[in-house]
Amino acid sequence: MARINKAVVVTEATRAARRVHFVVEDPAVIKAAKQAGRDVAQAARSCTELGGEIKASWARSE
Repeated sequence: MARINKAVVVTEATRAARRVHFVVEDPAVIKAAKQAGRDVAQAARSCTELGGEIKASWARSE
């Protein structure tokens, strides 16, 4: 059975952590995340409005 080289694991984990930090600090990523948040909020409002319209239409169809 192969042995786990702890130094390699630590090096790879450190490298991955640095890349994650770089990505989350990237201005383009931050801007896109904020826009996505606004889009999701708008989609939620639209879905709520849709539900209201469906309910109103259902009531009118009786």
